Amino acid sequence: MWSGVIDCDVIILAVEEALKYNVRNINYVDRILQSWSKKGLKTANDVKRYKSIWESRNTEHREKYRQYDFKELERKLFG
Repeated sequence: MWSGVIDCDVIILAVEEALKYNVRNINYVDRILQSWSKKGLKTANDVKRYKSIWESRNTEHREKYRQYDFKELERKLFG
């Protein structure tokens, strides 16, 4: 069904995405494809670009909140 709507390469990327999380379920792949389709991602380049942007935003977010002052933490823990 999906091959008539989006590129076959996108379907392969969705299967790879499911396998990355060790999910071997066609319904999971279908949900990935539905999500990408709603976002207007119809080619492999669209998906790769989207994933790249998403991952960079998450990395920035994690780095922002994972900057610790270890001396301050030590002071709080041990008084």
